[in-house]
Amino acid sequence: MFSAPFLLPSLHSSESEEAEGEWHEFRDKQGNGVEARILSLAPDWRQIRIERRDGMVFELPVTRLSLDDQQNLRTWLLDRQAPDPQDVRIELTLEKKETNQEKTRIKSAVADATWEQSDVGYLLGVTSLSKVPLSSLKLEYYLLLEDAVSVSVSDSGTENETTQPWRTNRNQRIRYRYGSVSLPPLAFNRPHQVDTQTLTCDSVSTGRTGKTSFEDHVVGVVIRLLTEEGELIQSASEIVRGYPQFSWDQLLSMRDPGETEGIGVLSKTIASSQ
Repeated sequence: MFSAPFLLPSLHSSESEEAEGEWHEFRDKQGNGVEARILSLAPDWRQIRIERRDGMVFELPVTRLSLDDQQNLRTWLLDRQAPDPQDVRIELTLEKKETNQEKTRIKSAVADATWEQSDVGYLLGVTSLSKVPLSSLKLEYYLLLEDAVSVSVSDSGTENETTQPWRTNRNQRIRYRYGSVSLPPLAFNRPHQVDTQTLTCDSVSTGRTGKTSFEDHVVGVVIRLLTEEGELIQSASEIVRGYPQFSWDQLLSMRDPGETEGIGVLSKTIASSQ
């Protein structure tokens, strides 16, 4: 039997509770046990309410349970019926992240230049503002980059030193990277962060001033949050000024038909006003 400090009698009677769990022998970390079933879980997942065989209802901290019972509790949560997406409140945040790589000096008979690459991605934040635990959610995203310049340089130098080793892409094609992430159970008001994969951004500086002459442009990111059954809960986007505000359906219709690994070029040309 659990010790007195472990079980805290609830002020609510069991008659007012809706029993959802099966009968189970709960044990604390000291090995004390009691046969009971789960009635409810606090929104922050820190307190659990259980009903004993004799009808007494108790509240106790989840962390006092044995590790096995904590895992059983997680399984119980995942087995619960998913809430209606219309009742789910989620806060989504988007933060661009860019990591610069080393600069490379390009020398050719045409002109000298400095080539710099950077890896661009986003940090996505998901916070549940719902009073019910959320589980089995999936986050999908499209990372977008305008491929404005291409550079052809090998490890040993330029591919052809008699021609200019970089060129601008006049059609302003948009490269994308698609990703999908399964989220862990979300507790109330506890942010969960996801790093997207990255795309490589090229920039070329010519002349003695070192001023950037040609460069790719980050377009932004479009994300959506889904239930396990594929129902849309919420969507968000961050598109820089001068580009169309892409919807998820638009991106899906423009996805490269030959792409198989989530990296490709949109099948329609989108001109920016930059």
